[in-house]
Amino acid sequence: MKKFVYGLVIACGIAVTPALAQTETYACQYVENGGLVWEDGNWRVGRFNTGNPFFLKTEHGLLTPESVGEVFGQESVARSSPLAYVCTPAVGIEPTHQSCINYLGTALSFSTTSLAGTVAMLTGGTQPKGDSRKDTLHVAPFVCTKV
Repeated sequence: MKKFVYGLVIACGIAVTPALAQTETYACQYVENGGLVWEDGNWRVGRFNTGNPFFLKTEHGLLTPESVGEVFGQESVARSSPLAYVCTPAVGIEPTHQSCINYLGTALSFSTTSLAGTVAMLTGGTQPKGDSRKDTLHVAPFVCTKV
């Protein structure tokens, strides 16, 4: 009976170990931050402050929507919520390239191979030309290190 219990413990340990190893954490830092600002009825090129460092997490090689939401200051929401980020592998590119987007079009792309990515906020470009105020369009590349 003891051999059976020891065998069961070892088997459970072996089965659980790969599942634990499937979660990865990346420490990331913006490299630049630039885009377009709507001024006097025209888009003007602008540079913005780089954001604070952040962490991304993957489970089984896929970005977690929760960690992407945290990059944008989103409080935790259920993955089934319409407010949650939706993450998918990029089509036609290595499966290590992924993109996440939310209901406003705020997006994050990341590669677990190159450990680099980009944040993009482009919704302002969809607002009518006649609007006196529009959301800023911006793109911010970043690099990461696996922790």
